[in-house]
Amino acid sequence: MNNDVKDPTTDTAGTWLLGGIAGAAVLIGGGAAVSLHLGSALSDTDQSVPANPADVISQLYTGDLVWPTGATVVATFFALVLIVLLVTTGLFWRRRRNRKTHIDDAARYMGSARDMKDLSEKAACSHAASIGTDFPDGTVPGIYLGRMVHGGMKLYSTVEMTSVDIWGPRSGKTTSRVVPAILSAFGVVVTTSNKRDVLDITRVFRARSGRVWVFDPQAVANEAPRFYWDPIAWVRSSAATAETAEALATVSLTKTEPEIDEDGDGFVDTAPDGDSDAPASDDTAGTVFGLDYVEEMGLTETEQHELSLRGGWELKASKLAHQFAISADGDAAKKTDFFDAMGEDLLTGLIITAAVAERPLPEIYRWAGKPENREALTILEDDGRFPDIAAGLRAHYNETPKTRSNIFATARKMVNCLKFRTIHPWVMKMSENDTRPSFDADAFAASDADSLYLLSKEDIGSAGPLVTAFTIAVSDALVARAVREGGRLSRPALFALDEAANVVRWDELPSLYSHYGSRGLMLMTILQSWSQGEACWGKEGMRKLFGAANIRIYGGGDVVDDDRFVENMSTAIGDHYEITGSVSQTSSGRTVSRQRSTVRTLPVKDIESWPRKRALVRVSGQRPVIVETTPWYEGPYAELVNALNKGTPLPEARLTPRQRTAQWWAKRGRTDDDSIDAEVDSVEITTSTDAPSLPLSTAGPSLRKASGLRYDPSDPTAPRAGQSTVSHRDSDAVRTQS
Repeated sequence: MNNDVKDPTTDTAGTWLLGGIAGAAVLIGGGAAVSLHLGSALSDTDQSVPANPADVISQLYTGDLVWPTGATVVATFFALVLIVLLVTTGLFWRRRRNRKTHIDDAARYMGSARDMKDLSEKAACSHAASIGTDFPDGTVPGIYLGRMVHGGMKLYSTVEMTSVDIWGPRSGKTTSRVVPAILSAFGVVVTTSNKRDVLDITRVFRARSGRVWVFDPQAVANEAPRFYWDPIAWVRSSAATAETAEALATVSLTKTEPEIDEDGDGFVDTAPDGDSDAPASDDTAGTVFGLDYVEEMGLTETEQHELSLRGGWELKASKLAHQFAISADGDAAKKTDFFDAMGEDLLTGLIITAAVAERPLPEIYRWAGKPENREALTILEDDGRFPDIAAGLRAHYNETPKTRSNIFATARKMVNCLKFRTIHPWVMKMSENDTRPSFDADAFAASDADSLYLLSKEDIGSAGPLVTAFTIAVSDALVARAVREGGRLSRPALFALDEAANVVRWDELPSLYSHYGSRGLMLMTILQSWSQGEACWGKEGMRKLFGAANIRIYGGGDVVDDDRFVENMSTAIGDHYEITGSVSQTSSGRTVSRQRSTVRTLPVKDIESWPRKRALVRVSGQRPVIVETTPWYEGPYAELVNALNKGTPLPEARLTPRQRTAQWWAKRGRTDDDSIDAEVDSVEITTSTDAPSLPLSTAGPSLRKASGLRYDPSDPTAPRAGQSTVSHRDSDAVRTQS
C-alpha cells in the first residue's frame, strides 16, 4: 500500500483565478511604469513618473502623465519578448503533455529513485568493477531498461541480472529492448528471432568488433550457408557440457601442458605415456569425478575411456535427442507418454551410433524411417564401447512389429526437419571439397566479441530443435569458460532470446536461469504473452522462470486470454490512498465532506491499454516502476548504425584519431603505407577461405584499393538493405577483430 494521498476534490479554481488577475494587474502596471520611465527618456519628455505602478495607471487615466512615442516602442519590445516567452513555454508544456500517457500519473505512487538505486548507472559500474568485469571505458556494464517516469533516473540491469520480458505484437520489443541491448553489448552476443529485423539493424555494427555468424536454415533472412554447425561433431567433441564444467569447478586439476584432441573423436591423440587416443581432458573420469576418486575406484585406462564417453557423448546425445522430442514437430507427434519416451530413447541411441560411425545428422532420419534395417544396431554393437546403449537399441528393434513401428514413427516425426535438403548444408559437411568453416562453440566462447544470430520460425519442418541445441552448445561452452576463469565470465555474454517460446523451446531454461546469471550470462527471455510461456514450459515452469528472473518487464500488448496475468500484475502493483468527498448546500451554509479511500494504482483496464514507449519494471525486492523506453533509432548508437548500414561516412565524433587520419587520406586518393596503417585501426586482412563476407563499410576506400578488395554487386549472398559485400582475390577476406 502506498501511503501517498491524492485529494482530487480540492477546489483550486478560485485560487488560480485570483492569482491570474493579480498577476495580470502587476504585469500591466509594472510594464506601464517601466515603459514610461524608459520611453520618457527616449522621447525627451520631462515628466516625473511615480514608482508605484498603481499611481502610474491612475495618473495616466487623469492625464497627469503623458504616454510618449518612446514608451510605445519600449512597451512593444517587451510585449514581443513576453509573447515569445509565452509561446515557448506553451510549446514546451504542450510537448510534455503530448509525451505524457494515461498511466504516467500512477508512477508517483509506485517505486522511487531511492528504491531503484541498485539499478542506477553508478551502481551498475560499481558492481561490475567489484566482481572484476572487463568493460570498456565510457560504457555502462549492463542493459539499459529506460528512464523512470517519476524521478527521471536511468535504470540499468547489472551484468549478473537476468530478465523475462512480455511484450505483445507491435509493442516495440525489438526496437526498444532487443536491438539496444545488442548495440550496447561488449562481449559475445547470442540472439534468436523468427524475423530478420534484428539481424539487418545490428549485423554491420557487431561486425566492427568481432565475427558475425548467421544460422538461417529456414531462409528467414535468405542467408547462404557460409558455415555449418555439425551437432554430431559436437557430440563427439571434447567440449565440456554445463554439467561437466560444474563438476570440474569442484575439483583441482593440475596440468603441465594442454591436451589436444586433433581429430575430434573425444580423445587426446598423444597420451603422456606415448599411447594414442587417451581420453580428452574435458571429459575424463578425473574431470568429472576428481583425480583422487578415480584412483580410489581403481579404474583401468580402458575403463576411464568408457566412463569419459558416457560422461560426454551420452550426455550430449541425450540433450540433442531431447530437443528434437520437445520441438514443435515432437509435440505434434505425441501419441502416448510411452511412445514419446521410447522415441526419444531411440533417437539417443541413433545419435550415439552416428557419432561412432561419424555419419552426418540427417542419417538419423533415414535410420528412423527403416525399422527393418538394422545397420545402426550393427554399427553400435560392433563398436563395443556403448553396450548399454546398444542393448537399449536392440530392444527397440526387437519389439513387436506394431510397437516397433509406432516407436520409429514417433522418432521420425521428432526429426522431421532433417528430411528437408535445404537444412542439410547448415548441419553437415556437404563433400570432401567443402571448405566452409565448421562452427566451434569453444572458439566462439573465447572470442569475447563474436555474434551468433539464430533464426527459425514455426512452420513445416521447423528448425527449432536445431536452434535450441545450438544455443545449448554455446551456453555450455560459455559456462565452461566461466568455470575456468574462476566462476564468472570476465566479459559477460548476452543471450537475447527473442520469440523464445517459438524459436528456443529450452525446457531446462527455468532451472538454469538464476545460475547462468551468476556465471556472467545475461539472459533476456522475451515472450509475446504469459500464455505463450505456459504453452512452452507449462504453468509451473513459467512461474519458475518468471520467479527466477531478477527483472521482470511488461511492455504491453498481452491482453488476449491473459486476464489472470494482467489481474495478478495489477494486484502486485498495489493500491494507494485517495481523498474522496462531496459538497452540499444547506440553509446554514456550504458543507464539504471528505474521506480517505483505497484506489487501485493501475487497474486492469489501464494495463490492457498500455501505451507505447512505456514499460513496467519489476525488480526482486523493490516496488514496481514505470519507465520511458528509448528506441534504438533515438539512442546513442543511431547515427553510427545508420551510417554503417547505408555505407555512408561515419560520424566524425565516433572516429578515432587514426580513423580520421585514414579518412583524410582517402578523400585525397592516397594509398601510401601511412594512410593504410592508419585506416586499419580495427580491420585485419587475413588470407582465409573460410571467413564470411563482411559489409563494404568495414573497409575504407584506400584499404580496399591497396589490398585488392573489390565490390561484387552480382553476389547473391550480399547483405540486403543497402549493405555491400567485400571479397578479395585468391579468396582473401576481411575480418574484423576486437
